[in-house]
Amino acid sequence: DPTALRLLGLLLVDRGAPAQSIALITRSLTLQPDVPTALADLARAQSASGDAKSSVESARRALTLDPALADAYVQLGRALTAEQDYAEAEKALRHATTLAPHSFEAWVSLAPVLVQQKDFQAAAEAWEAALELKPDQPKLLVDYAVTLCELSRYGEALSLYQQVLAL
Repeated sequence: DPTALRLLGLLLVDRGAPAQSIALITRSLTLQPDVPTALADLARAQSASGDAKSSVESARRALTLDPALADAYVQLGRALTAEQDYAEAEKALRHATTLAPHSFEAWVSLAPVLVQQKDFQAAAEAWEAALELKPDQPKLLVDYAVTLCELSRYGEALSLYQQVLAL
């Protein structure tokens, strides 16, 4: 069953076995080719395995089939980030946040890209959007605090660090 293979592949990538995940999702696509969500999932697994180039290709293929698939834009943005193509990653991730404004993955992937480009104000806004979706994430709070320090908003950063310690 292609769906079961794909879902098992997703489970394995989340459990740190991207090579097995790629094999299962690829098998799923052999049985049922041109499924945009499966291609986006393959891009996720390829990224997890360190193969950003293949991840970009899979995400782009998913987007040719479904230009409104927010997760494919997230995967494309992450892969482009790994390739250090921050301008293109930003475009893909901003599009993902437009398509799916409640996508935690999109916001949390966009913020570091903006930090890399030294757009700290926009990064702070992205961290805020992510925190609205998942407010008690220590790593996210720390990353946001670091960004606030770049903006000389030390009082707010201190408050976030204290919040992390309380968690």
